[in-house]
Amino acid sequence: MVAFILVLSIVALSAIPVVAEDPDLKPGELVLIPHDLAYASQTIVKYDRDEDGFVDENEQDRIPWRDDLSVFDVDKNKKYSHLEFALRCAAIRAKDGIEQVDYEFAQKDLLRFDLNRNGQLEASEMVPECPIVASEYDKNHDGLVTLREIATQFAFDRHVREELGIMGVDNGGALKLINRYDEDKDRKLDEEEQSKARIETEASAFDNDEDGKMSVLELATMLAKRRMTLGLSKSDQLLARRILKRLDKNKDGLIHWEEYGENGPNPQQLTEFQYFDRDNDRVVTEFEVEKKFGEKRKEKGFDDDSSATARRMLARYDANRDNHLDEAEYTKAKHDKSIPAQSLREIDIDNDKKLSFFEIARFIHRARNKTL
Repeated sequence: MVAFILVLSIVALSAIPVVAEDPDLKPGELVLIPHDLAYASQTIVKYDRDEDGFVDENEQDRIPWRDDLSVFDVDKNKKYSHLEFALRCAAIRAKDGIEQVDYEFAQKDLLRFDLNRNGQLEASEMVPECPIVASEYDKNHDGLVTLREIATQFAFDRHVREELGIMGVDNGGALKLINRYDEDKDRKLDEEEQSKARIETEASAFDNDEDGKMSVLELATMLAKRRMTLGLSKSDQLLARRILKRLDKNKDGLIHWEEYGENGPNPQQLTEFQYFDRDNDRVVTEFEVEKKFGEKRKEKGFDDDSSATARRMLARYDANRDNHLDEAEYTKAKHDKSIPAQSLREIDIDNDKKLSFFEIARFIHRARNKTL
């Protein structure tokens, strides 16, 4: 496995395009990710013949993109370090909007479908169950799909999803539905497969190409709409899925009464089961669990971002560590840009002259959504 990952890295290295000198490029403003560092390490190994940790002028003759290097020669000594090669990789990657997550998912698909272990996908390896389609990913039309081509397409698809309001949790949920219920392996759910998945949403409203089937993007769009309608946060959906994973013994995406045993749930389990089983049909769907979490989220009155900000405020300003901000502590917190300037009395719901985590989070959420 280690050797195969090394092959992937070398193939990715050779597939990185040349960067024309860009007057607006500022290497000091680039953000490095683990992939950039791995790329730099492979570059040093490949071209540093005297193994001094640098690729100097005498060693650059074999580099096909050597004319491109001067942009990244930070110290202007005409030899290139690990950091400078990493900056080059970051610059190229940034142009395509590729992030670490894109490479991780791309490598995952390569590891799964690259049967001859040459670090790229050939036509014979892009079988029906493989999510990589040559017509979409093979940008140079050479009949091969490389790690970089996959990562580039993944990045593009991720940006499209973001524009549509689709979060990673939505796309992950869509892929999970495809992997579980796509019996004919066409990477879509037809009406029969949708019925087995118990989607419980008017799927036709999201069938953009009107083919009677739901693609990954169409399913993700549907799940995003459902999440927003229910008022779910990302953490709500992840928790709902963890509950399904814990209780769904036969892995069919549902919690059946019989999965608790011959006599059904014990008294403690029965309370939990009935809490989620809204239609009392002795089957709990993911949608039913999500609905309950949506109701609880509305009761809380804040989202994940407001929750995270509230926790940061407590960590910074709760001097006596009682998980509240008293008046003196809140006076200091008011200078933080994360909190709009309001008096403690306006936020203190229970009038105990101090602010709890929930009061802070609700206040921040309302202020950000201009509902004060």
